[in-house]
Amino acid sequence: MRCIGAMTIAAFAALAAASPGFAQEAKKAIIVETPDPGAREVRFDGTETFSRQNFTHTASVSLGGGSVAKDISIDFGDFDLPLRLVISPRRSGNLAFAVARPRFTTCTGADVRRVSQAAVTGSTNERLSLMAEARRLIQLCGVLPNEVPKLVRKYYEASCSLAGDSPPIFEIHRDAATRFRQLPDSPEKRTALGNCTGRGQGADVRQTWSLAKTSDPAAARLLTAELLEKARDPEWQEAFDAVSIDAELVERLEVNLIKQQQIAASRESDLAAAIGYTNELERLARDEEFGDAVRAERLSTEGLEKDRAWFEARMNRDE
Repeated sequence: MRCIGAMTIAAFAALAAASPGFAQEAKKAIIVETPDPGAREVRFDGTETFSRQNFTHTASVSLGGGSVAKDISIDFGDFDLPLRLVISPRRSGNLAFAVARPRFTTCTGADVRRVSQAAVTGSTNERLSLMAEARRLIQLCGVLPNEVPKLVRKYYEASCSLAGDSPPIFEIHRDAATRFRQLPDSPEKRTALGNCTGRGQGADVRQTWSLAKTSDPAAARLLTAELLEKARDPEWQEAFDAVSIDAELVERLEVNLIKQQQIAASRESDLAAAIGYTNELERLARDEEFGDAVRAERLSTEGLEKDRAWFEARMNRDE
């Protein structure tokens, strides 16, 4: 895990509850209802299975390092629905939704027309059910190549709609994205990919970035630590691209926040803290990845050395 200044993300997370104006939960529950006939099981991608009571499946996710994206699979026995969740510690409440099992057993033209022509509107649960119906018919209609592309478009369209909710709960799962990308190229396909790729996680990145820019420096640095970790994670790259934020922008904000803390400590005559922040900035100035951000914020090692000398002189004068 990369260090931000002198502290790790884990250390920042431990301070979250004490930061003024900043609240985030360390754990969230995911509650999936699968009305009768219910799912056989719900599981995280290839690993832990949710606990089950009748038609309710429940699991919890730790969020000590900030938002996470988790793949789950709802297994109905002869059919499964993969979903990608975006789980934020700053979203109030747990994640809860319901998915009804599609009742199709064969591929019929009437069912294909109903699903492929359905409007992608309504509640979260209604759109999830439409997704499930489209994916089930893709499975059943595999021998009818003219029908499958219509269903893939609807599967992706419903996925994109859910990823656009605010606050985000879903991202487009790679299953829907891969199937859609394999369709023949067209202007409509390119537009959809441009509008939808990274949408759910991108919204989470944008919200975290906006909060980091408006919070007090101590709280904001919790968020820049989270953003920097994600900016270098391939699983989040499309999300950052979607909202035109990159690691250097976040690094510049981090540098600016430490500078604000240095200035505030100096004004409060907390000179030991001011020197500590100066040391952090000097370490970042020498860091291969942070160097450009420090220079972009018009700081230099020479200037920081002068800052330290001034703080030390004030401390000596006050003794």
